[in-house]
Amino acid sequence: MKAVLVKDKKIRHKFYKSECTQKFLKSFQKNLVLSNFQTWWVMFQPKLNNFTSKVKIKNRCLLTGRGSSISRCYKFSRITFRLFAREGLICGLKKSSW
Repeated sequence: MKAVLVKDKKIRHKFYKSECTQKFLKSFQKNLVLSNFQTWWVMFQPKLNNFTSKVKIKNRCLLTGRGSSISRCYKFSRITFRLFAREGLICGLKKSSW
């Protein structure tokens, strides 16, 4: 399971490292005010062709690496979330009873 977490971390790091550059180059490419040569030059930049897309990033549990049923707010799987909730480690969350 640890190999999955390491691979996921590498993909996330690669994406966040190139995200700003990608947005900058894409905005130049879509700009209609610039000349054709400038937009053509931006299209053939090597950074625009080989980048990690956000689609490849999968939400995983921070502790277990589980890939399904992940809470967006807490980044934990449902099993880990339930464990932490029972122990009282999540602030503002308490067991309901009625």
